[in-house]
Amino acid sequence: MGMFDRRRSCEADGDHRGDYPGKVGDERLYPTLVEFLTLSKFADGGERELGTVRLLSEGGRLKACFNDNAESRYGFVSLDSLEGVPEQLEHALEHQRVDWRPSRDGGASKRR
Repeated sequence: MGMFDRRRSCEADGDHRGDYPGKVGDERLYPTLVEFLTLSKFADGGERELGTVRLLSEGGRLKACFNDNAESRYGFVSLDSLEGVPEQLEHALEHQRVDWRPSRDGGASKRR
C-alpha cells in the first residue's frame, strides 16, 4: 500500500499568508524564491496574491511550474534532478530563466 492511495483532508488550519517554520533560514539561502512564495504586499502597500510552485514529470522531463497569481502568469523551468531543487528554482527566478506565459483565465487581476 502506498502513501498516496487515500484521500486526505484539505481543510486549512489557520492563516497561512506566507509564513512557515523554516522561512527565516530559507530567506538567507533562497531570497528570491521565498519572496515569490511568501510576499503578501506590494511595495505600494497593495495586497499581493502568493505565488506557488509545483513539481511535475512530463514528457520524460522533470519540471517546476511557477504560478504567479499576482501577475496572472505561469512559467516553467526544466530541472536536472530532484537534488538541489531549491537552488535550481532560486537560480531560475533570480536570473530570469523562467518561461513565463499569461494565464488563460486572467488570474488574480480579473478576480479583483
